[in-house]
Amino acid sequence: MGAEDRPEPASQGVPLTGRNAAGAARPALPERLLRVIAWALLLGIVFSTLSPIWLRPESGLPANDERFAAFLLLSFAFTLAYPHRLLRVLFIVAVAATALEALQWLIPTRDARLHDLIVKLVGGGLGAGLGALVLRWLGSRKAGTDG
Repeated sequence: MGAEDRPEPASQGVPLTGRNAAGAARPALPERLLRVIAWALLLGIVFSTLSPIWLRPESGLPANDERFAAFLLLSFAFTLAYPHRLLRVLFIVAVAATALEALQWLIPTRDARLHDLIVKLVGGGLGAGLGALVLRWLGSRKAGTDG
């Protein structure tokens, strides 16, 4: 009996994985919701970064704090949404930050700066690290309750 033939253990609440009509594994509702949130955050960051300055939402925080928090939340959400893809998440966040900063050179009301990119990359790295810690904690809790 292979690993894929074993029945999934009973769990309380919403299952972490599910099966589609053909029996293939599919993300469970929380994971799918996290994926929607992660991609929506990325779209919001793209809009905020590339829209004219007067359309950019303002939180009242200093711009560097906004940049840091945006990329921290983005990478945190992507890390939870794609739990076994940490390096891919880090790569996507780094490419997004770099591309968005570079694209600001094309917009007359925006400016691209190396300092801004560094703030975004540090926030993204910290968010991914926090997401990995949360996943590890959740995994250890699940392992403790399964045994």
